[in-house]
Amino acid sequence: MADITLHQFSKDPGTESASPFCVKAHRALGFKGLPYRVKNVGSPGELKRLNPEHRKLPVLEHDGTLIADSRKILAFLDRNYSNDPIWSDDTPWFSTLLEGWADKSLYWYAVYYRWQVTENFDPFAKRTFGKLPPPLRWFVPGLARKQALKQLHGQGLGRYGEPEVREQLALHLAMLDSVLAENDWMSGAQIGAADLSIFPLVRQFALATMPQCTPLVEAHPRLHTWLEAVDAKTQSEHTIAVE
Repeated sequence: MADITLHQFSKDPGTESASPFCVKAHRALGFKGLPYRVKNVGSPGELKRLNPEHRKLPVLEHDGTLIADSRKILAFLDRNYSNDPIWSDDTPWFSTLLEGWADKSLYWYAVYYRWQVTENFDPFAKRTFGKLPPPLRWFVPGLARKQALKQLHGQGLGRYGEPEVREQLALHLAMLDSVLAENDWMSGAQIGAADLSIFPLVRQFALATMPQCTPLVEAHPRLHTWLEAVDAKTQSEHTIAVE
């Protein structure tokens, strides 16, 4: 059996990691039924060692080989473990489209509600940066938020007020609900990459840490049923059950 370690950002309430991309990797490993260890990355130096080019997480360590980027991790797992394919020859085109849309578009709504909405950011900053030694804990949260807000403004979502962003997110969630009206999974007839990509984000919107978004998910019972179904298919000893 391979020696597998998932290097990730640490947990947040109700989820395996504060990063949806790390959760995506967790769920892919659970779907494949692979045993693995988890290591939380706690320093810039460690992050640079693991992913010197992009300095992002997750990074999967598989028998000493490092694989960075959640999509590359899923592809690596599919190439090396043929059971329960994440992609298959009959994966519909819209599944691939939804997977990319989740990573590049829906993701920014989670960034917005975590970093731009002050009532969400303040407790997140306390959870995330509160254990840093002084004086780091005094200025690192502000610097990190400033960078996130700059990225949000460049992406475009940060230029809108919260009511407008909530309206947009409601439309996206309604679209996902309509997909589930036609299919059991976001990926079509079988669970796949689109489900693994969308699950961490919809679940995050449903949690109490983003209270503005929770009613938007609750408005679509099919979404919650789907969350529970994905959870059941992708559990591991390191995952946290959907409630």
